Amino acid sequence: MNQTEQRLSELLHQFTPEPPNAISPDAVAARVRDPAAPRRLGWRGWLPAAAAAAVVAMAAISIGLVLASRADHQSPSTIGQGPRPTPSASASTGVAPGQCSTARLKASVIDSGSMASQPFVVVALTNGADKSCWLSGYPGVTAEGTPSTNVSATPSPLAIDVRHGSIYEREDPGPIRVTLRPGASASFALGTGTAYNGGLVNITDIAVSISGDASSIQVNLQGGLLANGPAGQPIPVGITAFTASDASTRTRPSGQIPKPTCQTQSLKLDRAKAEGTAGSTYVTYTLTNVGSIACTMYGFPGVSFLDASGTVIQHPAARDGQANAKFDLQPGQRAQFVVRTSDPSIPGTGCSPSWVSTQIQVYPPDQTVALRIPVTDHVCNLTVSATKPSS
Repeated sequence: MNQTEQRLSELLHQFTPEPPNAISPDAVAARVRDPAAPRRLGWRGWLPAAAAAAVVAMAAISIGLVLASRADHQSPSTIGQGPRPTPSASASTGVAPGQCSTARLKASVIDSGSMASQPFVVVALTNGADKSCWLSGYPGVTAEGTPSTNVSATPSPLAIDVRHGSIYEREDPGPIRVTLRPGASASFALGTGTAYNGGLVNITDIAVSISGDASSIQVNLQGGLLANGPAGQPIPVGITAFTASDASTRTRPSGQIPKPTCQTQSLKLDRAKAEGTAGSTYVTYTLTNVGSIACTMYGFPGVSFLDASGTVIQHPAARDGQANAKFDLQPGQRAQFVVRTSDPSIPGTGCSPSWVSTQIQVYPPDQTVALRIPVTDHVCNLTVSATKPSS
């Protein structure tokens, strides 16, 4: 019997001739919990009404102290009586009341692309439950992938550095609450970069998690997302916050997600053939997709010729003609473009016969990293055609 129980027993003894240890705090506690219990507190019989009222009043104040004192010395599994309440779904997942759980969400890729060496995908999470729920803030993301040059490799976990905020193709709405009616969707964008000096990888799958929910949703990126980072460091991955999305009107059929733009790291530059006519030379160059996935190409390359010191001779090539339609390059396929240079010995060209290159430098369309190969050519008033599939 602890000190609190001892005080309660002495208090009870003031209202009954029973010895203090004959009336236990357990008996009083049982009487308070169950008014229908047998109404006897000892061998002396019923207490006078006034004494009983006093006992109950004082016991009501003290009994909590007794039980609390005992609770301090018992494990949670032994405190209290009767069965434990069954945890609710929110309690079992850790999500807040009304928050969407991963078990009730369906994920799909609704958009993708690549601009300025920064590929991206947009992922929608659709409420598959029969009642509304909400999402807020940023999703948690982990990633798996393969080296970009080995499409047959088994995807493995990637070290990524998740950064919250806007990406090149999408503004970040900031952490807001998005309420999803049944069938409605919220989306977020995931962006990478490919202009770092680390090895290029292809992110094939991501796992999306919700704050407080231990489970995650697996999302296949349907062709992958190219990415790299600083050598020896995790791959930077940008994530935007959830925002309302109408996936039902934007989701493309399976397999129809746009292919990524062809990246410099997945292309090989070669000189193909040269032809001369009436004071000009036309040289065809090719760009071969040496990556593991198909990509798209559109527009003009940026072309310059360099001297032995690496300086651009005269000026970069001017664009000639109009851009062709966007086209796909499957692994191993080639695109081509044509560079025209004038004969510097012709009067009036404003060129010097001493302008002789040692290298050609080519920025593939929509890329910020160049390819270079050795080329010895006279350089004068360069023009370049748009890319097209190689014939």
